[in-house]
Amino acid sequence: MKKVLLITGAALALGACGSTAAKTTSTVKTTNKASAAKKAPAAMSEKTAAATYLKDVAPLNAALSTLGSEAKSWTNSTPKSTLAAAINPTLAAFKTGETNLNQLATEYPAAATELHALTGAASSLGAVLQSATQQNVFSVSSWSTQLAQAAATVGNDANIVRSQLGLPPAN
Repeated sequence: MKKVLLITGAALALGACGSTAAKTTSTVKTTNKASAAKKAPAAMSEKTAAATYLKDVAPLNAALSTLGSEAKSWTNSTPKSTLAAAINPTLAAFKTGETNLNQLATEYPAAATELHALTGAASSLGAVLQSATQQNVFSVSSWSTQLAQAAATVGNDANIVRSQLGLPPAN
């Protein structure tokens, strides 16, 4: 199980990695007093959406990096409580990331479909990670396969989002 978690952490970090950037927004200026009360935000630019995406996935990448570092010391005798303690912060980062990316999908509809696909894939991966403490010597092989497949889907979906946002694919 140790190697699979390390590989998964690396795959996820690569699938969503990037430098952080500050989130910026703009508003539409209007001189019409009737419409001034109903100001709508201007459509987010691709550049701003890309910067927001990178900022939003940074905490998840950090959590995955930490999980990968901790997993290096795990063995077959590692207590399930240790696994849970290491995985829980990553699961919290998944939830926050899902919320942030769903908000980005609202603010940048051009990538909404891709962002929703990514959050769905990340949610599935989180569910597989959450089940780590329920595995035993007989089920770990099947679980490892599910984990690898979920991680690959997240990586693929992240690269599709990155393409939609004008970002290069993750390495």
